[in-house]
Amino acid sequence: MALEGKLQNLSRLSALEQQVQFTSLADELIAGGSSSGLMTLGKKLLSEDIPIQVTRSVLTHIASSMKSLSEEQYYEVSVYLIGVIKQHPGAPSLDEADFILRDTLFTYCVACEEYTEAAQFLAGANLDSATRVFSELEKVDIYIKCAGR
Repeated sequence: MALEGKLQNLSRLSALEQQVQFTSLADELIAGGSSSGLMTLGKKLLSEDIPIQVTRSVLTHIASSMKSLSEEQYYEVSVYLIGVIKQHPGAPSLDEADFILRDTLFTYCVACEEYTEAAQFLAGANLDSATRVFSELEKVDIYIKCAGR
């Protein structure tokens, strides 16, 4: 069954079943190295018909698990997901996934000697988040990383 069909079928499940099935599908797409599939999944997760608690859990899982993709694929999918998250009305509740993506992109861009871009990604993190609470030390570390680049 095509990805779009699978995603449509998953929309009809309960929230708990959706979380399990979306996570399983994400793992399949990551293992298969399907960046376009992950972007399609991300778009679906951020649609209005998916409960925010499912979206938050699965996006955080994707952000943590994508590190097995090639650097180029990780970059492409992460930039896409950050853009879609930013436009989502529930963006503040997705701060954990957003930060994981931004932090890894920061590391990738620094390795590519793209310091300004690295700082811009990290500076976009919501350090005053209520869902992803940063300690004062973490905030200082992020400010220094951004200023140093």
